[in-house]
Amino acid sequence: MAVVTSNQLSFLSLLKEFEPTVLISNTILYYEGEVNHEVTKALTYTSEKHLSENEENRMVQKKLFNVMIECLQNIDKHALEFAISGNYITKKGAILVAEYSDSYCILAGNPVDKKQMDALTLIINNLQFRKKEDLRHLYKKQLENGMLSEKGGAGLGFIDMARKTGNPLHFSFFPLEGDLSFFALKIRITK
Repeated sequence: MAVVTSNQLSFLSLLKEFEPTVLISNTILYYEGEVNHEVTKALTYTSEKHLSENEENRMVQKKLFNVMIECLQNIDKHALEFAISGNYITKKGAILVAEYSDSYCILAGNPVDKKQMDALTLIINNLQFRKKEDLRHLYKKQLENGMLSEKGGAGLGFIDMARKTGNPLHFSFFPLEGDLSFFALKIRITK
């Protein structure tokens, strides 16, 4: 895999490399840029409008919104500043929502450093293939005893996404410049 330079950086191309089945025809939302509270509200509103127009099941809608908000909050809270042509763009990340016949797929990502890569790998691998009851217990335990990171996270969002969807979280890292990588996360929400 080639290292991506900031001049040719496209988060969309990295997300599509991570999930090659995503096509323009099944993408209902894509955003790349700075993520903050206002952006989160606008993106969830856009998704909500699409889902209600297509009369999607309310439980599926709720799961999709919860996961989208969690992904966007993770980007807002943990994304690094990333230099592009000498200008700094804070909290830059990407989110893509695709619809398949049996599910929705949320792809989200942002630049991370080596320390974040190690922490994310440990947290997500610890959640893989756990049963719902085990995830519920882990969530409660983390609420009571969780150690907060320097940016306020305790891994609760990942536990919550795994609990609510009942599906494993898939992730990968794509090399960027220096010691940075692009963290890509995929969550499937079954219809």
